[in-house]
Amino acid sequence: MIDEITHFLLPAIEHLQGAAYWVAFAAALVETALVVGLLIPGSTLLLFLGAASASGHLDFTTLLGFAVTGAIIGDNLNYWLGKRYGQRWTHNGVGFLKQEHFDN
Repeated sequence: MIDEITHFLLPAIEHLQGAAYWVAFAAALVETALVVGLLIPGSTLLLFLGAASASGHLDFTTLLGFAVTGAIIGDNLNYWLGKRYGQRWTHNGVGFLKQEHFDN
């Protein structure tokens, strides 16, 4: 099954190389921002893109740069959201997280 997925995705990656780097950026950003990393595992996508890089389909340093930049921006966005809205969220809850989830 992995071979079928690889044979399906590798030609698309070769054809849309620039988009693959932006996908790595978005996956790292979304995974580190807020609670999205628990719901959408971007690590799996980054592992696949890393394997594509190891096989020569993508440039490793460019891929690494996009992924690291996305992770740093996502982490800083998460910090800023927590600093700005953290008190309100712990008292009122946010989304599916209620106040009792924050109580120890």
